[in-house]
Amino acid sequence: MRRFHPQRVLRTSLQRVVLLAALFTVLLPAVAMANGALSEGFTTTETSLPVGTLLSYKSDTKGVVEIATLKSQTRLLGVVGNNTLVALGGGKNQVQAVVTGLAPVLVSDINGPVKSGDSLAVSPIAGVAMKATASGMVIGIAQGTLSQAKTSAHSVKDATGKQQMVHVGLLNAQVDITFFAPPEDKIKPLLPSFLVSVGRTIAGKDISGMRVVISLVVLLLGFVTVVVILQAGIRSGIIAIGRNPLAHGAIRRSLVDVTVTGLVLLILTVMAVYVILTI
Repeated sequence: MRRFHPQRVLRTSLQRVVLLAALFTVLLPAVAMANGALSEGFTTTETSLPVGTLLSYKSDTKGVVEIATLKSQTRLLGVVGNNTLVALGGGKNQVQAVVTGLAPVLVSDINGPVKSGDSLAVSPIAGVAMKATASGMVIGIAQGTLSQAKTSAHSVKDATGKQQMVHVGLLNAQVDITFFAPPEDKIKPLLPSFLVSVGRTIAGKDISGMRVVISLVVLLLGFVTVVVILQAGIRSGIIAIGRNPLAHGAIRRSLVDVTVTGLVLLILTVMAVYVILTI
């Protein structure tokens, strides 16, 4: 007859509980990412927040969120969600913000057609995303095509102040706040920040790193060419005066011509740099 060992049974039960808890802890984030979303409650002063609205932290109040705009895109948090797989917190004057996982997002075609795999950035329409084409923070990656989703038409002003008809709809996206850089702009993170800032100031808009590099190369080549021309002209003039002191008048005129040529070349270089940065 087998003897009953209460301690052994208790030890086995505890091991099973610990194992199940460990599996739950490990698998829960993966399930949330694959089949649902993880949301968290945040305080807000907004009165109307449709599902999918982009949210960002409010700059002057810790822990408070607001509708995301171009001015607050560096403080992106997530999107308004409901019925998420995991919801943390919640209460009065709070909104559930999806911070990671698959969730519907308000998307517009103001920056061109949106298809599956496109990164989504904050658009000029408050709380609405658009296709990301320039470097900056993005809300996540589209998991469908906007043209196949149910949308509504809206008339909005573009960057130039002209009226533009755009379509806005809910599109599933994998929410993941990251920094986006176009394939041709991978070089920008490698550049000194002050060079990027100077280029952006001159152009009046965000520009690619490649344009900054090309502009810098053109500027350096222009300066080097001007220095070489001036140095050669001055050197030739000094040698000519040493050989024929009476020709100083003609030599002076020659130096003036060389100086004017250098200034013209310098002006053309600056103009070329400006065109490269602003086109």
